[in-house]
Amino acid sequence: MNSPLDIRTLYIVLSQVFVMLAIAQILVWHIHREMPGPAQWASSSIFYTFGFILLVMRERIPDVISIDGGNALLMLATMLLLDGVYRFCHRSPLSVWEIWIFAGTMSLFVFFHHISPSFRFRVILVSIFLGTYLGRTAYSIFAHTEKEARSQSILAGITLGVLSTILLLRSLLFLVRAPSSTLFTDSTFSSILMVSVILTSIGWTLGLILMLTQRVATNFVEVEAMLRHLIATDSLTGIGNRRSFFQAAQSEFARARRYHTSVSLI
Repeated sequence: MNSPLDIRTLYIVLSQVFVMLAIAQILVWHIHREMPGPAQWASSSIFYTFGFILLVMRERIPDVISIDGGNALLMLATMLLLDGVYRFCHRSPLSVWEIWIFAGTMSLFVFFHHISPSFRFRVILVSIFLGTYLGRTAYSIFAHTEKEARSQSILAGITLGVLSTILLLRSLLFLVRAPSSTLFTDSTFSSILMVSVILTSIGWTLGLILMLTQRVATNFVEVEAMLRHLIATDSLTGIGNRRSFFQAAQSEFARARRYHTSVSLI
């Protein structure tokens, strides 16, 4: 079924969206450099941007750069997104095995592109890889985010989960029917996929920023409580110092005046 939306135009729009998202992520990372995660998220957005730009330039540059390079960047971007969430949730970064999975997937991709050309199996490979890693990212957000940030993590988790489901359904669709042999063939499903990527990429970026904002607010409250404790206690004995004594005294005198009672000190 033909779509009223031009797929190449949607790819161009998607590239422009990721340029703006990459700029936003870079600014967030610049402000919160000490936080684990934003550096990987910013790198992920940059990789997504260049990956889609290379795909848009197909038929204008060599296929080994546009198709192989573009899809490799998309897969690396998705791995960086998951790695950033792992680091943000204080989990171990991606292991070396993840690099081997990427290398194996790209080897099969190159095989089905240059040695035994099959657009169908290339799409299935990339869709399964991206869908699986995005699904793992969504699960990590829901399962390992602190309780204080659960409400802020809903947007990122849901949008990533939705996109993961769409990509996995795409792989099933290509398994059961023979697809067109061109990336830019207009179809209803292709249009739905591209619009979904545009909307969910905005959604998960906003969600990640909300999660980071909540983490900063939580850290600020914890630091403020720690400073209040340090100010009011003696560092050697751990008991209240002169400042805390006068604060307690002022509070008790104010209470005595309010309730017209007497005050005694032992």
